Amino acid sequence: MIDDNNKANHLEDENKLLKEKVDKLNTTLTKFIQGSKILKTTLSSQRCVFNKKKFKLSIEKKTKSI
Repeated sequence: MIDDNNKANHLEDENKLLKEKVDKLNTTLTKFIQGSKILKTTLSSQRCVFNKKKFKLSIEKKTKSI
């Protein structure tokens, strides 16, 4: 009887610890997902700096006309 109570108490304690770990992991995952959304939004709102052809053409037009 005592052994069964001891096992039950041990399982209850383990269950509590696992629930706490799951809660912490859920919080971490939520923060990660939110951060990913913010990063995606930030990156999508930036201009592309690799497309310099348009800029070069406008400079050439100005220098030729002078």
